[in-house]
Amino acid sequence: DIVVLPGTKIDGNLVYRSATELILDKDVKLGGQLIREPMPASPSGGFFSPLQSVVVQLWLFAAALVVGAIFFWLFPQVGQQAVAHLTTSFWKCLLVGFFILALSPMVCLLAAISLVGLPFSLLVMMALGMLMYLSKLVVAVSIGRLGLLGRWNARFVWTFFLGLLFLYIGTSAGVVGIIVWFLIVCAGTGSLVLTLCGRKLPAVLTQSNLPGGSI
Repeated sequence: DIVVLPGTKIDGNLVYRSATELILDKDVKLGGQLIREPMPASPSGGFFSPLQSVVVQLWLFAAALVVGAIFFWLFPQVGQQAVAHLTTSFWKCLLVGFFILALSPMVCLLAAISLVGLPFSLLVMMALGMLMYLSKLVVAVSIGRLGLLGRWNARFVWTFFLGLLFLYIGTSAGVVGIIVWFLIVCAGTGSLVLTLCGRKLPAVLTQSNLPGGSI
């Protein structure tokens, strides 16, 4: 803020920069013009802004690698079945995931205002958040298989790494990336829900060389 006290006398122009317009008191004597110049550009748009974005994406990528390795090592059967559902019934997984993401906020709202209460609503939100995060890990394995031309005997670490890399590159493409991210979350969430609630697929469809054993 710029404050010009009453009784101030300025012989020339008064040039200033401010987010708000300066209004002079009637007792201020200004011999020239009151000129407002534009604010300088924010330094956040400089060189370090893209660099910081890259660092954040690399950190998220590394975290997803660690979480994915732990998940597929602890729950290999769930991971194999989810990948198999996604491979054999992609559109079904996409539709199921879309309905889950669309109905979950309504379920949380109704639970919060009903007798069930806020704890159940928070539990549903936590479960949905976990499914949404794990969904990209399942989709990453499927994308990795496509990148390796469907080689079932490829090492899991390379399949997962390649798929996750393609996934992060695809979701960072502006508006298109948001659409890709939404489709990935829907498909992956649907495959996990079908795995937890549906029938078990034949073993021949789930041989993906995941850590923690094989079917």
